[in-house]
Amino acid sequence: MRYRIVVNPVAGRGRGARLWPEVAAELERLGVTFEAHFTAGPGDATAAARRAAGEGFEAVVAAGGDGTLTEVVNGLAGTGLPLGVLPMGSGNDFARTAGIDLNPVAAARLLARPFPHPIDLGRADGRLFINVASAGMDAEIARVMNEDLRCLRGAPAYVVATFATLLRFRPAAIVLELDGVAHELRAVLVAVGNGRFYGGGMMITPQAELDDGLFDVCVLGPLGRIEFGRAFPSVYRGAHLSHPKITSYRARRVVLRAAGDESFLAQADGEIIGRLPLEFVVEPAALTLLGPEGGEGSVGSHGG
Repeated sequence: MRYRIVVNPVAGRGRGARLWPEVAAELERLGVTFEAHFTAGPGDATAAARRAAGEGFEAVVAAGGDGTLTEVVNGLAGTGLPLGVLPMGSGNDFARTAGIDLNPVAAARLLARPFPHPIDLGRADGRLFINVASAGMDAEIARVMNEDLRCLRGAPAYVVATFATLLRFRPAAIVLELDGVAHELRAVLVAVGNGRFYGGGMMITPQAELDDGLFDVCVLGPLGRIEFGRAFPSVYRGAHLSHPKITSYRARRVVLRAAGDESFLAQADGEIIGRLPLEFVVEPAALTLLGPEGGEGSVGSHGG
């Protein structure tokens, strides 16, 4: 198989550039046929992935963080080419769900003997996402991380941004529509998960599977600051769903809209995508992932 490897050298605050020589050496040792494309800025990963089929490549590999991965996924739409992942960012949350080794040198060995798995994608008002989209406090956290905390990365940045945002964020009235059934509620955030993890290891939708044709939806109700602070650590274990003000659902189509004057900010795979209203739709088996055999109980668990 001939791979185009889309390398983001600035992923993980420069981690991509530091790790790439070792990853490339391992691929060469394994006899993997590849050509590296180093991204030059926003949107370049999407363009490189989109061109790959016409340039004779048989698969595209995202070598970077979750942002790079999402750009590549949007470029692969409609090409039929499979996706490989070399986690070289600061969070690498999709790789956690897919059971891909977070050490990119170890992950490179999958490309010598890949196992193809059909997986679902999500679509948020036209934009594809592979992992988790959400609206509310965590989208504001993503904005703070992207704009105000460039000196931190990964889980520490997420924790700092979370508590900074908590000081000023308030619950809002929203309408959550699940496969046509509307629910009016107050919430601080609604997460729509194709994958399980976000924010550098937070298991926000712990029962999500990449190939079941459904979103897992997690709603954090009107938690006060103290309640939130007490519940926050449990999300790293996926144990937060037992909290009485946190509810979960499954649906193929999710519509979120504001019920009052406030309109939540929204994000998909860590990138701000606008404000409510938004529609999220599952696209079943929309992409083939080159991952480990069996994955982490999600990829391939339905016979894919």
